[in-house]
Amino acid sequence: MTGISESIRKKIQQIIVEQTKTHKERAEVVEDVWSAIIARQHLLMLGKGGSGKSYLTRDVARRINRQDGTPVAYFEVALDETTTPDALSGPPDIRSMVEDGVTRRVTTGMFPECDFAFLDEFFNGNQPVIHHTMPMLNERIFHNNAAPTEIPLWSAFMGTNKLNADADMAAAWDRVHRRHIIGYVQQPENIQALIIDSVERKTQDYFDGSYTTVSLEEIKVAHEEAMNLVVPQAVWDIFLDLLESLKREGIEVSTRRQVEGMTAVLATAWLNGNEQVKVGDLAVLRHMYWSLQDELPKVRSVILEACNPGEKRALELLDDVKGLRKEYNDAKKLDKVKVNASAIEIFKRVGRINDEVEPLRESAELAGGGVKRLDSVLAECELLKADIASEVFNLTPEQVKGLGTR
Repeated sequence: MTGISESIRKKIQQIIVEQTKTHKERAEVVEDVWSAIIARQHLLMLGKGGSGKSYLTRDVARRINRQDGTPVAYFEVALDETTTPDALSGPPDIRSMVEDGVTRRVTTGMFPECDFAFLDEFFNGNQPVIHHTMPMLNERIFHNNAAPTEIPLWSAFMGTNKLNADADMAAAWDRVHRRHIIGYVQQPENIQALIIDSVERKTQDYFDGSYTTVSLEEIKVAHEEAMNLVVPQAVWDIFLDLLESLKREGIEVSTRRQVEGMTAVLATAWLNGNEQVKVGDLAVLRHMYWSLQDELPKVRSVILEACNPGEKRALELLDDVKGLRKEYNDAKKLDKVKVNASAIEIFKRVGRINDEVEPLRESAELAGGGVKRLDSVLAECELLKADIASEVFNLTPEQVKGLGTR
């Protein structure tokens, strides 16, 4: 066991903190992006246009450099039904064809020569283009004049606004390791902050060098350390049980994805600072073991129930807090007496949710699981309490902190 280079891990964790502040309501995706990078895996974001998929990917690429400070090779392309392989791998080398009779591509600056890539509208591409990417994504092999050549691709990120359910695309879909559904930013304060940031970036460079970076060489160290972490038999048992539980639900995981799943678990354990894999690290599989969107709730429930029930409960509590927020917004339309009565009751119910989160958080930490979702519940509770206290009872945030909720 090689252990964990804590200085590298802290650097990546700091990047996650910075990006979570910038990319509003994307904490889960941001963390999984870096877990995917440590695992040397690919990640797809499914969401409508304008949901920040390309912006997040470019931000990630700018934060990775080489040991000498030079940028890594980054490639980006948007696919549609007319895209040809030339757009990914470069045009035919005409001189080579004329002088040597050899057919090969000029790959300079193209996908076969990049370290990181963003393939936007991935499933809008036609079958020849999608199939052209498959050996590069999976085996990191590019066939130029039929000669298989290793390529440096570390991780590819994909964006799409639709999932292609075609059987012909199933093989490509199986090579997309991590999968996230993302929506537009919802919270008013986050929308405001996002717009202000966007306007500022029009007049100044957001990426001005004042952000944390990590070198590709350091990422390679992290990858090697992660792949050498110990997986206790108890974790293996739960991992194998999960596969059986999903099969009983009608969801069968391919052998390739089983292997990539454990690779993801090892990378997540490293990112969490665990020198051997803990049960909670298996939670990352919820981003990997669904194919159809309808399967996502079932997959998430089975996996989180087994390895991080606190995370599963956090999802339910977030819905409860959103429901209370709606109740409060509806109550504000009533007369003052009814508003006060409703606000007091909602305030108490928020407090009870808050009280439930604390022990769940402690249990999740002991199991080595993530607590970010539980922290989100706490943050939403505090925000709702502050709004009620300020708007209904004219209390300051300092006064709210000392206020009971029973």
